[in-house]
Amino acid sequence: MEHFFETDFTWLEEVFLARPSAFVSYTQHKLDETPAFERHNINIKRRMTEFLISNSTATMQRNEFSEKERSREHVMNERMRREKQTQSYMRLHSMLPSRTKRDKLSITTTAAREVEELKKRREELKRHKTELNKMLGARETSSEGSEMEEAKIRINVARPSSGVDSMLEVLKCLKQTSSNIRLIQSKFLPQQFSAILGIETKVGAAEVEDGIHRTLIQVEERFGFNRVQPS
Repeated sequence: MEHFFETDFTWLEEVFLARPSAFVSYTQHKLDETPAFERHNINIKRRMTEFLISNSTATMQRNEFSEKERSREHVMNERMRREKQTQSYMRLHSMLPSRTKRDKLSITTTAAREVEELKKRREELKRHKTELNKMLGARETSSEGSEMEEAKIRINVARPSSGVDSMLEVLKCLKQTSSNIRLIQSKFLPQQFSAILGIETKVGAAEVEDGIHRTLIQVEERFGFNRVQPS
C-alpha cells in the first residue's frame, strides 16, 4: 500500500488553463481617459486659437505692407511736387530780369516787385487812355465857313518827371485853344518823352505851340524842373 502511494501520479499534475473570458470587470479599468465630447471641445478650441493667431499674423503683415506702400507713395508724391515746384520757379525766373538770382527767395521777391510795377504802369495807361478819350470826344468842331489851319507840333521833354501827366496837360491846352486833334504819336521813356501832334486850329499853329511848351514847363516846375526842347 505504501508502495502504491509512493508511485508518481503524473496525471494529477496536469494544469488545466481556463480560456480567457471576453467580459472583464468594469472596476479593472482606470477612469483616466477624457470623455469624447471634452476631447472634441479641446480640439475646436485649439484649432480656433491657431486660426486666430494665423489670421492676426496675416493681418499684421498686410498692415505692415500697406504702411510701407503708403510711405513709398508719399515719398514719390513729395518728390514729384518738388520737381513741379522747381520747374515753376524756373519758368518764372525766365520772365524776370537777367540779373535775378536763381534762389526761390530772390525769384519771389523780384516777381512781386515786377508785378507791382506792372500794376502801376497799367493804372497809368488806363488814366492816359481815359483822359485822351475825353479830349478827343469833347473836341469842338469849327463852324461852317471857318478857316482851319493844319499843323504838326513836335515836343520833347528830357528826363520827364511824368510823361503821362505832361501829355494830359498838353491835351487840356489844346482843348482850351479849341484845336482839333487829328494825330497823336507819343513815346514814353524814362529818359525822354516825345510826341508829334497833328492839329487843326483857328488860333494859329505858332500860338498853340507856344501854349503847349509853356504848359510843359509848368508841369515840370510842378514836379521838378527839366529842360523842355522845342522842335
